[in-house]
Amino acid sequence: MQTLNRYFYSIYKSAYPSGQRRKNRITPAGQVVIGAAVLSAALGLDTTRSATYQLFTLLSATLAVAFLFSRVFRARFSVTRTLPPFATAGEKMTYSVTIRNLTLKKQSNLLIQEVPTFGYPTYEEFLSAREPGEAKRNRWDQAVKYYRFEWLMEQHTRIVPREHPLPEIGANSYLNTYLELEPKRRGFLELAGISIKRIGPLGLFKAALTLPQPDRLLILPKRFPLPPVQLPGSRKHHAGGVALASSVGNADEFRTLREYRPGDPMRRLHWKSVAKTGNLIIRENEDEYFVRHALILDTFIDRPYSQAFETAVSIAASFACTIDTQESMLDLIFVGDRAHCFSFGRGVDHTSKMLEILACVSPCSDKPFSTLFPLIKEHAARLSGCICILQAWDDNRKELVRLLTERSIPVKILVMTDTEIETPVDPVHFIHTGHPEKDLARL
Repeated sequence: MQTLNRYFYSIYKSAYPSGQRRKNRITPAGQVVIGAAVLSAALGLDTTRSATYQLFTLLSATLAVAFLFSRVFRARFSVTRTLPPFATAGEKMTYSVTIRNLTLKKQSNLLIQEVPTFGYPTYEEFLSAREPGEAKRNRWDQAVKYYRFEWLMEQHTRIVPREHPLPEIGANSYLNTYLELEPKRRGFLELAGISIKRIGPLGLFKAALTLPQPDRLLILPKRFPLPPVQLPGSRKHHAGGVALASSVGNADEFRTLREYRPGDPMRRLHWKSVAKTGNLIIRENEDEYFVRHALILDTFIDRPYSQAFETAVSIAASFACTIDTQESMLDLIFVGDRAHCFSFGRGVDHTSKMLEILACVSPCSDKPFSTLFPLIKEHAARLSGCICILQAWDDNRKELVRLLTERSIPVKILVMTDTEIETPVDPVHFIHTGHPEKDLARL
């Protein structure tokens, strides 16, 4: 069985690109003619009882001529695209493309289309992943796993590029135009090139030239509108004060000068005093108190492709854009290859950096949920409040919340669910993955 699975995987992977190219080169009219030719062939098998075979002959000849004409496309072009720094999943983006006609003949009746790089699932994913509703398929489909492979390819697809018509391009001249893409999923979008097509004379097939133009674009997570969220908690003392928070807090006042002690950070040297005395002199400031919130993202989920996880990432991105980090600091805490904590706020880093991190975060299935606990305990004393975005409401998650509340840290808990829960469990807010905007509006 293992050998069969590997054989099916290799066949699907090798056949997928050519299948996509064939699909992109047939016009809607061509698909109708091909369907009619197949139907007439089936109905005209017995030539003594039906003349349908004559229709099959005519349609087949038409398709053959149209296909031969579509193979002839001797134009030459060069293209340059100008991509924005980021795009957002679910939102249309527009960018400019410059096309140059390198021939001495004007070119018309053209189409342009992006060519993305195919992201294939690994063999391990092919074996372990389960297509939604796969258990309801017949035994043959479950054995060959074709629909599973198609579903996995859809999960790896960042965009579905569409064709854009081009105006006429004069001989040896330039054309500036705009293309529109709508990314489907967060992560890095790899673009291999740009395809310029011409519809054949019979309108059944398209000739195509693919111009290599590799590029990379980061797709940020989708964000949801949030109501004004009042995060509880008070300002707390932070060692390192102003140097760490860059004036976010209660004070930025000079306190005293003293001699250098081993271990003092060099950035606190008072250079004027050093120049006057010839000794190392340290400047001390007033202690700093400011608000610091934690955003804990639960990445512990068994399924590699989960709508609940994507919704959780989008909600985390929404909070990152809503919380005012000009007057506070925000720590993003999650587990990937290891436990991570990234700090954002004035003088430390910007919200856009947090969105970049969330664009690439992936589920964690090989570590226990308790992996989070040491990192939470380490940062708990500095936190003014905490937002927990969880994948379930079980004993492990309840233990995390208990750990925070025992340290008198106010928490706001959001739990992903795919079922309707009529009675909330205070202070837990259940977010349905089918309509997260509706549930978030009630926060």
